[in-house]
Amino acid sequence: MVTMGVMDAHKDSLALDKIGTNAFVAAIFGCTSQYVSKWRKYGIPRAHRMYLELRFPDAFESELDSVSAPKAKTELRAA
Repeated sequence: MVTMGVMDAHKDSLALDKIGTNAFVAAIFGCTSQYVSKWRKYGIPRAHRMYLELRFPDAFESELDSVSAPKAKTELRAA
């Protein structure tokens, strides 16, 4: 449940909604739900986000699909 206005919410808020409640996410990291609540406005801290992306890939699926990987060079040029 997002209680902030749409303009105040960070894009990570949607991923947090897909994962579960603030209390559920807080229990994973051993922190308070108030701390997790701040992530909805300021974004998930990098280390926490990396863990959540591995544990709950479906929550970040649409975001990861929009990021394109760098293209590999298919030809090697002779020097």
